[in-house]
Amino acid sequence: YRDLAKENPRTYLPYVAGTLNNLANLHSDKNEYTQALDEYDDTLKIYRDLAKENPRTYIPYVAMILNNLANLHFNKNEFTKALEEHVEALKIRRDLAKENPRTYLPDVAMTLNNLAVIHFKKNEFTKALEEYDETLKIRRDLAKENPRTYIPYVASALNNLAGLHSDKNEHTLALEEYDEAF
Repeated sequence: YRDLAKENPRTYLPYVAGTLNNLANLHSDKNEYTQALDEYDDTLKIYRDLAKENPRTYIPYVAMILNNLANLHFNKNEFTKALEEHVEALKIRRDLAKENPRTYLPDVAMTLNNLAVIHFKKNEFTKALEEYDETLKIRRDLAKENPRTYIPYVASALNNLAGLHSDKNEHTLALEEYDEAF
């Protein structure tokens, strides 16, 4: 793909980026973080460049790669970097959801959940609670339209909230959330 992209970048750069992302995912799964980071960085640069010409098509990919990078940084306990990337991805996804909520609200909820996990891990319970609450609200709304798909995500959000409330010794709330998730 790289050779083909030299001759015809408009056609083949998306293939280069997609393949780099797949390689980065593989290296990340194998805990080969240095290699994965290089590949994600290259992928992000390509998608950012493509998004300048065609934002409608490539901005969602920018958000996806930011999410992947943030997850990698989270796995490396680099929470500041992970937060920055998730925040940027969330902004993009919120903007996309304004135009097309059915397609992008699930991504908004996922990114909010990822942010909440980091804030929870950092004992920033107020921020985590806000993000988990918003995640749950979005997922409940999605489940009204498509319960078969989104009810498991509602249960997951409830489980996360219950874990937070349990850690805060708010056992009554935690019990209610665990019960509903169950």
